[in-house]
Amino acid sequence: NGIKSIVRLNEVKDGHDIRVTSDGYVGVSTGNNEVCWYDTFGNLTRRWHADGENDAWHLNCLEFVDGDLHISAFGEFKTHRGWNNQARNAGFILNLTSGEKVMTGLSGPHNPRFVDGRWVVCESHVHAVAISEFSGELRRIRFKAFTRGLAYDDAFFYIGESANRKDPN
Repeated sequence: NGIKSIVRLNEVKDGHDIRVTSDGYVGVSTGNNEVCWYDTFGNLTRRWHADGENDAWHLNCLEFVDGDLHISAFGEFKTHRGWNNQARNAGFILNLTSGEKVMTGLSGPHNPRFVDGRWVVCESHVHAVAISEFSGELRRIRFKAFTRGLAYDDAFFYIGESANRKDPN
């Protein structure tokens, strides 16, 4: 038991998510606006870079759907942290394989999950979880705090809520 090995993903800066694939790993490098693919030894094999400098889009969480990799982002901004105070309804989920935005109009999206043919995603900036209905409508369930962290099983969704980091109370 215990740690068998450590693989460093050196190009990932301010990593926000990682997934194991059949031939290695894929990691979100929020700090330099990239998604990086690695082999099982941690050698960089491919990278995708969004327009903009440093943390311009706030790329953050991954989801595989039918073999295609999707990522959530706060918006398409050009400058580092350009999303700060401008991310309301600018966020989206992007299919990195096709380049298509599969869900738009989001506010601080995190943890996209594709469940029973619908997208479910935390909308951190409006303290909600958004669900794409089959009709094309977007339904929001409101919470009391910043939503980040989403899991599910056959019976329930599990939603993480975070306190405001800037609130001294």
